[in-house]
Amino acid sequence: MGDFVKLASNMADTLDIINELKQLGLNEVEGRAYLFLSQRGTLPIMRLSKLLNLPRTTTYRMCEGMVKKKVLEWVVERQGTRIKSVNVDGLKVLVKEKQQEVERMTQALGKLKTNLPTTIPIKHTQVRYYYGIEGLRQLVWNSMRAKDAIYGYSVYSRDKYTGEKLEEEYWQTCLTNNIKDYVIVNTDALERVRHAYLLGAHKFQKIRVIPENNFYISGDTYIYNNIYAVNFWENDEIFGVEIENSEIVKVQKAIFNYIWERAKPLEKYITK
Repeated sequence: MGDFVKLASNMADTLDIINELKQLGLNEVEGRAYLFLSQRGTLPIMRLSKLLNLPRTTTYRMCEGMVKKKVLEWVVERQGTRIKSVNVDGLKVLVKEKQQEVERMTQALGKLKTNLPTTIPIKHTQVRYYYGIEGLRQLVWNSMRAKDAIYGYSVYSRDKYTGEKLEEEYWQTCLTNNIKDYVIVNTDALERVRHAYLLGAHKFQKIRVIPENNFYISGDTYIYNNIYAVNFWENDEIFGVEIENSEIVKVQKAIFNYIWERAKPLEKYITK
């Protein structure tokens, strides 16, 4: 049992090191190659290719690329040409390259802001259609562009499609940008809403509840800026529509406010 625990620990350490190397710009195989060479010193290409379970020619081309990145070095010894890794301090060159890349991107963005015109105002209605899980996620991403508030209706179950990571991003964006999320739900969503409320959704969400027989809610609706968007998921069919029109938004927001006044605050239904 002790040997197994030690092996598992070593495997975890190896994965951590490779993940750190990937953060510096190496891919999975390059990270493994660097780690092998760091642990074993210089190696002939044939030996390294066997450790990586790769063809010799593939390993050679990869090493050539890593030499150009300045993370590996060729070493000529009496036994022949071998390859070795630079020490950890030598990896600073990767950090410097990333910093230079960010600087180039920042300069390019500045030039684009100077040379490109600002967004052309939309003079007519724009209608955009979205399909599948990626389409649903895109609608959620788009709603994070809200300037101050999002108004809408929800069955409060989109997270099973959007995923935990995107929902956390949505929460964090609303909190960071001080976006208020006003949501109306039916009573059948109360259990799901209660769970989110206790996790902290109440910090940016204002939720009211209305019985289904008074106002039926399906899918999700978002009203923000000059956007009115809806999406639905049922029987594996996922689709959404986004309409960009200020007059439609005025009408839909008026309807929302009318329903909001007749819905009851969530706090009447739950206790912390």
